[in-house]
Amino acid sequence: MSQLTRTFVGNGTPYHYLVQISTALLLVLAANTAFADFPRLGSILAAIASRRITSSSAGRLAFTTGIVVLALLSTLLIVAFSGSVTNLIPLYTVGVFVAFTLSQAGMVRHWWKLRGTEGGWRWRGA
Repeated sequence: MSQLTRTFVGNGTPYHYLVQISTALLLVLAANTAFADFPRLGSILAAIASRRITSSSAGRLAFTTGIVVLALLSTLLIVAFSGSVTNLIPLYTVGVFVAFTLSQAGMVRHWWKLRGTEGGWRWRGA
């Protein structure tokens, strides 16, 4: 983004800084979404896989374990790629798109199930 912005508006212009700040905020929000929703998704998948209703303490344990697993996997990737941002960015991009796609697919499925009981489901699903 920085290279494109510099090409079109020049380096050091207010618009260039606006684009850089907006990009940084977007990346922070995307990372936060993945870290916030991955453990929840993991605990839901664990409950489905076990085919039993978990107690609230077991659900919290699965959520906490999901956070720890995600942190360990992140650390492993950083070590494996020697902290090279250039090599990690494509993985980050794929992760963000997968997280958003799975999240939105789940919401569309939820709205599809509620289609007869709730208005506006077509608009939200689209």
